[in-house]
Amino acid sequence: MNRPRILIADDTPASLSLLSSVLEPQGYEILAVSSGKDALKIAERASPDLMLLDVMMPGHDGFHVCRTLKAEEATRELPVIFITSRNDTESVLKGFRVGAVDYILKPYQAEEVITRVATHLKISRLTRELQQRNAELEKEMARRKQVEVAHDKVSQRLSSMASREAQRWGLEVFVGGSKHLK
Repeated sequence: MNRPRILIADDTPASLSLLSSVLEPQGYEILAVSSGKDALKIAERASPDLMLLDVMMPGHDGFHVCRTLKAEEATRELPVIFITSRNDTESVLKGFRVGAVDYILKPYQAEEVITRVATHLKISRLTRELQQRNAELEKEMARRKQVEVAHDKVSQRLSSMASREAQRWGLEVFVGGSKHLK
């Protein structure tokens, strides 16, 4: 089984190093970038399972990166967790509005990051499985509908043929006309 791939985007090398050292021992493959522009490129090419994204970065800030990811078909479903020191209510709400699934405030505890990452990876995996099963059920329902329609057509043809044969042989008066059949 492939190790879950986590993309970390933070312009502070110490933060990249710390997050990597916390998550790699948990069995995650870490992809680390120091700019929003690089984060967008890697997210599209590497298809990570989750992204940890700093809000305050030069050039493309985290809000712009997240908004861009959610606008693209290939990266729309990528769970994004903001990790930032911006703890004002407006920043937190803006993070959720642009599509983040969670918001971790700096300074953070390693166990908090590990737990939130594991939780959102599980939610993402279960969501994908549910979507796949729903698609399979929809296909099965469509297949059964086709079988039902075909069955109805065959039944109508057989009924029509039976009526014509009964008329041809003069049996229509007997079919359904018996006191015992009523």
